[in-house]
Amino acid sequence: MPLSHVHTTSNTAELQYSGCNFKGTTKRGRFGDALAESDWIVGNVMQKLKDLNLEEDTLVLFTSDNGPWMIRGLSAGSHGLFTGRYAGYWNTGKGSNWEGGIRMPAFAYWKGKIAPMSRSAEIVSSMDVFPTLSALADIPLPTNRVYDVENLIGPFQVSGMGENITQYDPPLLFNIDKDPSEAYPISFNEMPTQPEDAAAMQRILKAYAMEKATFEYGRITPEPDQPGEGPGKYGVCCDRSNDCHCNNNEEKDILGIFNLGTKEHHD
Repeated sequence: MPLSHVHTTSNTAELQYSGCNFKGTTKRGRFGDALAESDWIVGNVMQKLKDLNLEEDTLVLFTSDNGPWMIRGLSAGSHGLFTGRYAGYWNTGKGSNWEGGIRMPAFAYWKGKIAPMSRSAEIVSSMDVFPTLSALADIPLPTNRVYDVENLIGPFQVSGMGENITQYDPPLLFNIDKDPSEAYPISFNEMPTQPEDAAAMQRILKAYAMEKATFEYGRITPEPDQPGEGPGKYGVCCDRSNDCHCNNNEEKDILGIFNLGTKEHHD
């Protein structure tokens, strides 16, 4: 289920979508309002699974696709600590390979299958969801194509676009557990000297060589626009005939930092 609310739908800042009941309800502006409604939607879905006693038969995945689109300012969100300090430029969110562009929060919930409060440091991609769900449903994948993906059943069941491109050879290596902002590379344009770091670099270079050797190029054909859609009008919208403006423009009382998870939003 796509939650498109937090995407900026225009060149004007602060143009996320939120329904009339959520407009003006948070201190974070329209971005916070969109987050609040997304939170409310997910809460309703989870409650319905409980009401229907489907929690033990349902794997719930919740994830983002990429980091904030930094050129959109306040309308982009925040990449927090993952600023890519060593980059030397500010646009280290969406479209970059720095942590702020690719390191996203993800949650997997499956009652009776995934241990509560468990964590995994496994590196995964949203593209891995397809083979994982296929495996869970016992549906074999077609064999006449290359899949740049991994099956995530193991990690899930833990019991317990930029203009500034700089080439590094070999690639920069960071210890993001100690240095999440990527400020201090372990090595610069040379192989690491410590055995553990050198072994990590060798694994990276081997994976990169495999990726280049097996990559297949193709062309994506976009779906035709539906009625009311077009450049700048692909986001969710309450009323396209009214240029996506709700009738209710009243500012609501602001409670808490974001007003997320409050009784008002979940009633």
